[in-house]
Amino acid sequence: MNLYVCSTLRHLLFSLLKAFSQPDKKSHIFMISDQQNIDAANFDLSSLPANIEVHFIQRQSIRATLYKGIFGKLLKLMAIRNFKSSSAIREHVHHALFRKTLGIDIPQSPENELFLYNERNKMSRLFRLAFAEYSIIEEGVGNYIGIKLKKSEKIIDFIFKIKRQHRHFGDDPRCKNIYLLTPSKGPKALLHKIKPINFVNDKIITQYGYKFFKYDAQHNYTFIIATQPHVIEEFDLIVYQKFIQTLNKKGIPYAIKVHPREDIEYYKQAFPGVTLIESKIPLELIIFGAEDKCRILSICTSAGTGFEKYCTRLNLIKDDELESLYEIFDDLMKDTSLIDKRIKHLFSDDPILGV
Repeated sequence: MNLYVCSTLRHLLFSLLKAFSQPDKKSHIFMISDQQNIDAANFDLSSLPANIEVHFIQRQSIRATLYKGIFGKLLKLMAIRNFKSSSAIREHVHHALFRKTLGIDIPQSPENELFLYNERNKMSRLFRLAFAEYSIIEEGVGNYIGIKLKKSEKIIDFIFKIKRQHRHFGDDPRCKNIYLLTPSKGPKALLHKIKPINFVNDKIITQYGYKFFKYDAQHNYTFIIATQPHVIEEFDLIVYQKFIQTLNKKGIPYAIKVHPREDIEYYKQAFPGVTLIESKIPLELIIFGAEDKCRILSICTSAGTGFEKYCTRLNLIKDDELESLYEIFDDLMKDTSLIDKRIKHLFSDDPILGV
């Protein structure tokens, strides 16, 4: 049995694809609905085969139930501190989490496999307490670049004589597999764990994905501006406006794909008359429906990462610049003409967008 813990629509899409690739296994997908304000009514659960079940869960409800009393407080501490649980604790947490809290009868078995994305968020840490091992599936850019250690992590590493400058998704000893779309670009120190994502299947997307997400695949978007939760208030609108001006100047049709955590009304007011794509649909689902290879314009999102077969990512700030993100923002806000220069450079090699 496979169990997936999702906190974004991208995670949900990947989990479905992975589950579809193993029709002989029962799969339970747990979608944390309150992180991106997901409404279960937006999905057609009846379109899924019998071996796949999707459960929409609420973080607050789970915590309120599990973290009661003395043991609950201890359980919360173990989750926060990334405690390596014993078999007895795993059995107790498994029963308390799945049967008592979620009301789902999932027998505990060493054959069960847990799949996570961001292994360090609070829900992932909680689910990890019920399993001896787990695997992770690509979260985004974070799987490929090192994350600077916090001061507390440096102190712990010093105490235990661990030599490292950065941490990576999947570097926990209990993580046995890391599934990536571009394995060759994964961290060298973790190559022994890395496996290719080979379960992205066009036929599965068209047969089940569109129905499940209630997506009208008749739309054909070849140019998409992908938004992201505000990095710096109002700065994003300046960049999107410049994208829009450039595309309008070239006479190129486009649409704005609103990030699932954002309010679409914000962009309706900012850009009246511009085509907006419903926020509660994964961007990766949309690019499969484009007749031509889709171009995704953004400030610095990971949207489309690994799906370069179907799209071209055009980020104003490159992936290898993310460590200097806020320094770059400071420069761009002080002199917005630098944004124009970046856009010109970004578009210069594109046969259609070249300016």
